[in-house]
Amino acid sequence: MRWRRLLYLLALGTVTAFHLAFGQYVSHFMLWFVLLFPVVSLLVSLPAILMTRIELGSADDVQRSREAFIRLRASCRFFLPLDCLSLRIEEQNLFAEEKPNRRSVRIYDLDEKEKRIRISTEQLGTIRCGVRSAWAYDYLGFFALPIPKPHPVTFTVLPSPVAPMPDPELIDSSEQISKPKPQGYSEEHELRPYRAGDSINLIHWKLTSKFDDPIIREPQELVRKHIILAVDLPDSYAAQESLLDQLRYLADVLFEKQIPFGLHLGYLVKTIRSDGELTAVLKTFLSEPLHAEQTEAIRTGNDTLIYRLTPNRRADT
Repeated sequence: MRWRRLLYLLALGTVTAFHLAFGQYVSHFMLWFVLLFPVVSLLVSLPAILMTRIELGSADDVQRSREAFIRLRASCRFFLPLDCLSLRIEEQNLFAEEKPNRRSVRIYDLDEKEKRIRISTEQLGTIRCGVRSAWAYDYLGFFALPIPKPHPVTFTVLPSPVAPMPDPELIDSSEQISKPKPQGYSEEHELRPYRAGDSINLIHWKLTSKFDDPIIREPQELVRKHIILAVDLPDSYAAQESLLDQLRYLADVLFEKQIPFGLHLGYLVKTIRSDGELTAVLKTFLSEPLHAEQTEAIRTGNDTLIYRLTPNRRADT
């Protein structure tokens, strides 16, 4: 683009010098032709400028510190496409509430071109990317006119798994309890007094003969305690980042063993059975501004195991 302007200024200077030196009709005509050439270039470029469109393609959701790109595609339906577009790209983290980061991008030789723009993923959150301003240059490169801006796109930077210190034993045989088995045979039994409605088939006749009241031999089954991961939200971004990284690690451990768990993430309370459900919750949480919030009181029982996450340093430091 710059060399075209330099060539034009060189041509204008040459024609002006020729006109001043000779002052003939031909030199006068050449001077006016060169002077009006930028206007002619603008008029010829108008159809292409009006037919130029920009599209933004969102990046896929990624874990923190991994590469992410948005796709910027420019197209022109005119048979003579433009040579240059100038764009002002703006990206903002909706979770961290930082000031928008802006950068200038140029696309040359416009002809259904697609450009990939790297986006920083060092911080957790929902990243919104948009075009703040878009300008199309005429063929000569002297004039720039605004063109329609595409709709912004978003993607989410998700936590990376980091083991808590110390690493809790969430999947341990000690985390199993016995519960009455509704029906069927079981090697495990519990002896208790007879209650109205109990089947006579459950009566332990040998022991009953030694007592005044019937004794029931109730089948038991081993079941795993219901695991709840509770995350209190401090007002520090670094602390919340640490908590979410730990949550990602513990969830992966439970998913590997196909163990569902309850999640209390601030005001969000949900039973998580798969990685997709956890990702959906995290995307909802990371799409709102950072805020501090304590989890609600959790009702517990013998069949519930609560692990409350606390911010800590990473395991690799």
